[in-house]
Amino acid sequence: MKQKPECMFGNDGGSRVWVMVGVIVSVLVSGVLADTNNVIGTHNNWPTNWIPVVSLNDGNDGLGRQLDFVGDASSPGGYYRVASDYVYFRMRVQLGTNSSSFTDSHFVLINVASNNYNTTSKALDQGPDDGYPDYAFAWDSQSNDPAKHGLEMMVRQTVNNSWGGVRMDDIDLQNAQKLANDINGDNRNTDGYLRTIDRVATPNFGETIFVDFAVSWSYLYAYTGLRSNQLWKVAFASIANATDHNFINGDVSGGASPSSLVTEGWSNWGSTTPTTTSSGIDLRAYQGADGVYVEFVAYDVEQNGEAKLILLGAGGQEVWRGTTPVKAGERFVYRFVVPSLVLGGTYDFIVNDEVGNQWTLNGVTVQPFAAEMISMTLTGVTLSFDSLPGRDYEVQWTERLNSGFSPLTNVTAVSGRTTVFVAHPKPNAASGFFRIRAQ
Repeated sequence: MKQKPECMFGNDGGSRVWVMVGVIVSVLVSGVLADTNNVIGTHNNWPTNWIPVVSLNDGNDGLGRQLDFVGDASSPGGYYRVASDYVYFRMRVQLGTNSSSFTDSHFVLINVASNNYNTTSKALDQGPDDGYPDYAFAWDSQSNDPAKHGLEMMVRQTVNNSWGGVRMDDIDLQNAQKLANDINGDNRNTDGYLRTIDRVATPNFGETIFVDFAVSWSYLYAYTGLRSNQLWKVAFASIANATDHNFINGDVSGGASPSSLVTEGWSNWGSTTPTTTSSGIDLRAYQGADGVYVEFVAYDVEQNGEAKLILLGAGGQEVWRGTTPVKAGERFVYRFVVPSLVLGGTYDFIVNDEVGNQWTLNGVTVQPFAAEMISMTLTGVTLSFDSLPGRDYEVQWTERLNSGFSPLTNVTAVSGRTTVFVAHPKPNAASGFFRIRAQ
């Protein structure tokens, strides 16, 4: 195993920055279960650890009702989880009192990378990607008759440069019934589930409501063009007091609104946001002192075995393969040094997990991991560095580079950029070097 990722800053008569690889971890968050309502079916395997998608966070827009998506670093606005049988999404909405009063429509919108839904052929066509929604999971609470409405599969109908001009349609093209190709159509009842969790307390938004979606991969493979190894963009949207066949007029996640451009509010899901091995993966590439490291974090590893990382070249051909042992457990970090990658380069990978699942991650860019000195005095140094919320970092110090480093302090990142002041452990020293190391 290679040494842990780190970055250093020193004052050997000048200033230098040493760059080492940085580990990226997705923070697992458990939802607060209070006043759970099974709106569509009763599912016995809802996730207990949800992975937040922080780019879906949204401020309180003052809409005054459950149309308003909200979320921040302490209470994320969107989550996901992937299993071998279902894909799950969770959205946080304002007004956390009673979800039984909902009379609106809420969407998990999906744009499939490098594909476009063709409204004539009713299928996915190869791109280039036009950036508009292709599919959506919708909760139509205007009428929760599960035989006609409730949880529905939607497809593109009308697109526009702004979100307010976007309208989706039922996959079965029927407004008041469910045919075989809709979720839970043709008397099936395990294609999808929906629940709400009322009165979820937050420090900054008061009480909120979780809306949880579960849709089976078997349904998606049978009736849609959605696949588990695709790259998706995901956004949340709402319609006020109307069915899911109307124009979006409530709110859009990620800081967007119905008046925003349709290019705003999306979260990349599958490349910069984790896809899965077993139940979850985050894969990143970082420039290290001795090469480029590609690392991924696997969640809920089902069994001992091997994980494989494959680098793809032109035409999707394999050009390099690495293998690492996998141990069953809740969370593991796996690290590869991949030859021929360069800082700033963009690459495509395949991960094969321990139970035979295959995941393709396109457009992964090799990034640096470096610290910037904001200020340095005799009392200490102020350092700033790129970080991942929830990730633990240790600041270390040594008087001379040929001697060992000693830990000074630990810091848990709360945002994508962390600034920390560290008191100088030996102000009268002739030289000194600080190092930030990912834990």
